[in-house]
Amino acid sequence: MAVGTLINRTALPVFARVSADKAVLTQSLTWSLRRLFLLTAPLMVGLILAADPLTALIHDDRGGSYAAAALPLKLLAAAALLRATSQLLTPLMMASGQPGLAARLSGTTLTLLSVGIVAVGVVFPDPRGIIAVAAVWVAIYPPLLIWGARYLERTWSIAASAAIRTFLLPAAGVAVMAAVVWTLRLLPGSERPAVSVAIVVAAMAAAYGGLFRLDREKPVS
Repeated sequence: MAVGTLINRTALPVFARVSADKAVLTQSLTWSLRRLFLLTAPLMVGLILAADPLTALIHDDRGGSYAAAALPLKLLAAAALLRATSQLLTPLMMASGQPGLAARLSGTTLTLLSVGIVAVGVVFPDPRGIIAVAAVWVAIYPPLLIWGARYLERTWSIAASAAIRTFLLPAAGVAVMAAVVWTLRLLPGSERPAVSVAIVVAAMAAAYGGLFRLDREKPVS
């Protein structure tokens, strides 16, 4: 949320200045999407990879483990990544004189989330309820992203393939990061939760360093 808010605040005035020129707007939007994904993807994927050992390290004052929170944590990390990716639609709509559409999008998201959480809260018992609520957060964003892709293509002539290409570099980076983590976890002693978390943190730091170096060298397109 913090990263998304920062990007949105800086993106809105930029989008407003270039909204009359579709080519420049496309360049600004794709650059912003890539940078937003670069900022959030390694952290969220790292959190997914570290969820099991991290929650195993946490205990309450009676010695009870938080290991059962690992799956909801993974789901919420995935939802956060999808949410951050969809956030640039709002400043784009606001900058192009479509505040009503932006409000309807926000209202639809809030309605889907609220209805979904209430529904699973009624249907599922306590042990599975928190997992179901986390799953709702993940489930509402793919349809919204599909709608957003259609909006970009219909309104701004930005093909879905062009938007997808902006994610290739960070997606490759987090894939390499995950492969490194899984490989290092084969080493003796890596089964200890603290060591496993340290492996993820080190791989995540390396991924950020490599991705931002490559992104600086790659021209905005």
